[in-house]
Amino acid sequence: MGILDILGAVFKPITDIVDHLTVSGDEKARLQSAVINAQFTAQMQGIEYEKQLLSARSNVVLAEAKSDSWLTKSWRPITALILVGLVVARFLGYTAPGVSPAEYVELWSLVKLCLGGYIGSRSVEKVLPAVANVMKTFKPQ
Repeated sequence: MGILDILGAVFKPITDIVDHLTVSGDEKARLQSAVINAQFTAQMQGIEYEKQLLSARSNVVLAEAKSDSWLTKSWRPITALILVGLVVARFLGYTAPGVSPAEYVELWSLVKLCLGGYIGSRSVEKVLPAVANVMKTFKPQ
């Protein structure tokens, strides 16, 4: 669950309460506008936080890639290849003795995390700045 999901979950009950208030139409509209503005501001701060977090993660990967050590540069891809190899071996029917199905589920989760981290972070790195720029140009009423 990301920060934006959490913010949405926080503001949903507030929005529901405002919708069910028995006040005049103008007062309800004013309250709804205030909630929307607060939610928009919180989401912008959440996006900025996510952007900074992604930047910090990217800096770690870049520092590893620029390292003089071969192992420092290559440990992530090697780990991903080993994990994928283990999953393919399992798919082809090769099993290690004493490994339970629950452990294979954990291995698959690890593969998803590893590969998702590579692919997902690269995608988010490209998309998040564009989303942030669009959100900055949006002005709630």
